[in-house]
Amino acid sequence: MKNYLYALAAVVVASLVGMLGFTLYSDFDNAVDEERGRLRTLSTLIANNTAVLLERNRERMTGINKRPEVQAMDPAQCGTLFADLQAMFPEFANVATVDLNGSAPCSAVPQPGGKPVSVAKTEWFQRALAEKRFVVGKPFIGPITGKLVSVLVEPVWSENKELRGFLGLPLDLERFNPRIPAGSLPEGTRFGFISADGIMVWRNADQEQLIGKYVGDQTGPKLALQIRDGDAQTIGTDGVARRYAFVSIPEANWIAFSGVPTASITNRVLAAAMRNTLVGVIGLSLIGVLLWFLMRRIDRADRDLHAALEAAEAANRAKSVFLSNMSHELRTPLNAILGFAELMEHDENIPQAQKRNLNTINRSGRHLLTLINDILDLSKIEAGRLTMQIQVGDLRELIETIVEAMELRARQKGLELNVHVGDDVPRFISTDPGKLRQILMNLLSNAVKFTDHGGIDLDVSASDWDRQSTRLTLVFVVRDTGIGMADDELGRIFQPFYQTEHGIRSGEGTGLGLTIARQFTQLLGGELVAASIVDKGSAFTLRLPVDVAETMVALPPHRRVVALAQGQASRRILVVEDREDNQRLLTQLLQQVGLETRVAANGKEALEAFEAWHPHFIWMDMRMPVMDGYEATRRIRALPGGHEVKIAALTASAFREDRDDIIAAGCDDVLSKPLDEEQLFSAMERLLGLHYRYAEASTLPVAASVSGADLARLPTDLRQELSRAAQILDEETTQRVIDRVRETDARLADELEQLVRAYRYDRIVTLCEGPQGFP
Repeated sequence: MKNYLYALAAVVVASLVGMLGFTLYSDFDNAVDEERGRLRTLSTLIANNTAVLLERNRERMTGINKRPEVQAMDPAQCGTLFADLQAMFPEFANVATVDLNGSAPCSAVPQPGGKPVSVAKTEWFQRALAEKRFVVGKPFIGPITGKLVSVLVEPVWSENKELRGFLGLPLDLERFNPRIPAGSLPEGTRFGFISADGIMVWRNADQEQLIGKYVGDQTGPKLALQIRDGDAQTIGTDGVARRYAFVSIPEANWIAFSGVPTASITNRVLAAAMRNTLVGVIGLSLIGVLLWFLMRRIDRADRDLHAALEAAEAANRAKSVFLSNMSHELRTPLNAILGFAELMEHDENIPQAQKRNLNTINRSGRHLLTLINDILDLSKIEAGRLTMQIQVGDLRELIETIVEAMELRARQKGLELNVHVGDDVPRFISTDPGKLRQILMNLLSNAVKFTDHGGIDLDVSASDWDRQSTRLTLVFVVRDTGIGMADDELGRIFQPFYQTEHGIRSGEGTGLGLTIARQFTQLLGGELVAASIVDKGSAFTLRLPVDVAETMVALPPHRRVVALAQGQASRRILVVEDREDNQRLLTQLLQQVGLETRVAANGKEALEAFEAWHPHFIWMDMRMPVMDGYEATRRIRALPGGHEVKIAALTASAFREDRDDIIAAGCDDVLSKPLDEEQLFSAMERLLGLHYRYAEASTLPVAASVSGADLARLPTDLRQELSRAAQILDEETTQRVIDRVRETDARLADELEQLVRAYRYDRIVTLCEGPQGFP
């Protein structure tokens, strides 16, 4: 949380800085655009005012040309008129007439030497003579006035429309005023005119004294002559960078310009940015105060949370240690119980009745092992340690075994259990059959538990399969006609330890079945959903993606090892185990097939035995006093010959990470307690290359040969008692009844015992109800 707030503060600061930067950039662009518009307007205004001024003077000159004095071009007549006009309009440097030969007979300003001045070679006269229209001459120093002027020339026409000459009006550019309100303009603003040939005609400030001089080779004026109409940023004649706007004045062939210093634009933008920055700083300060306050609160919450996490981690570690210890403490004695029971079952000297008792011990021990594994599965789910065991399985056989297991319970309650498997459902699939079996068992078990009349349906179908792909989705639907569930219960049934009101009243279950089913479903990539109506029933739908398989690999038949194969040399096997009963179990199993054995009670003794005896194979218990199996394995591997010996670990742990640690310590294989005799010999066969001799296959009669007619010969009360015991899966009572049957029919008793060992209680009930039924 603290890091999140730091990140949030960094984001806020970065955002504000970014906003200020963007605002600065945007404001500068806006200010430039705004200034460009103002300069364009100013230059256009200068050009328009100049055009109006020129047009007004042209109209004046047209009126003057109609005077007889001008028509006559007589100095005696027009001199006084021109002098009056100059006095009236001081911006006129002179008023004069010019004949067609370029002489100026009349002039308001006295001519040098009292003789008419010739202007025949001037640019403005040549143009006026050629074009015979109003023209504006290029700026020059007047020969009569000695001032910088631009001559306005208007043709003088007689009444017969004959060209008599020209009226020249030298405009005193020093007195020129385009009437621009300069008070609102930024300091350093420059505006004026430049002629098309690069002469500075006029400008509002002329510190460099460039008016009347050629400036066409300087940066700013040169750009103006190129652009004529437009805007640009350039350097003025005074070396100041300005943003300029240029507008052409066609009447005079001049270019009006106006420019504002770039610095004034930047300063204006920076001033606005400073205001925005001040607001941002104030905002950041407020955020900083808020963050400081939040940080103090978070620090306190962090300390509390850290303490809670440490307590939770300690509890979780304690739980893991407890589960590990529980697994070890339960599996270790089970190893001895199951191992010795199996050894005694193989002993030909033990009476058959005792072998039945041993078989009961073995089955009960295996059942207890299953319960232990279920408990550990729950802990694995909580710890996220659960893994999949993907393999090819026979789906139809799996469904049949599940239905057989549930059929007796359904029949006891008078319920029908109907199964329908679609024709498009493949037989062999690749999935985790153990988890699929447990999911379906949980769903069907709940359906039977909460249904008192009617029945249960299991429908299996395939979807999303085009038969060109090996991937499809199996859909399992379990429907019942039971009590149903309310909406609030339906939303909570997958929560751990939750039970419905009916479930609580029944006193059955722990509320974990559906939780485990959904967890297994999600682990397999599927979906489990429920729908229910009170007093109508429920439906659970399992959608499970699987891969289709052509067939499944047949498992090798179960064969009991009785000795080493002929020609197979014996091997030295070191048993490292701290418990005496497990030592005796392992040594008996190994010695009875012809293997040499020695025993070490801990890792330290194992090191001494390895150096003295040089075994070919070591069975290594991992949890022992003095020195554990991890350390002993690492040290053996470091000794001469330590990399050649095969080491297989014996562990009572069921956790996958423990197995990974064992392999990392240097073991070649890992077997879990309680030991499975077949797996024990299989591991040595794989690692040492041993070859065995196996016991011959059993020739006992097949239990399936027993028929209802065989049981019909039994007394009715005995048959009824056997049926009742089988219906409630009461193994002890069932065995007592079979013992009574043995008194009169030993063959039938043996066949019934085979059915019990195979957990086919349903078959026993069916045989008891036989074709004749109960009276």
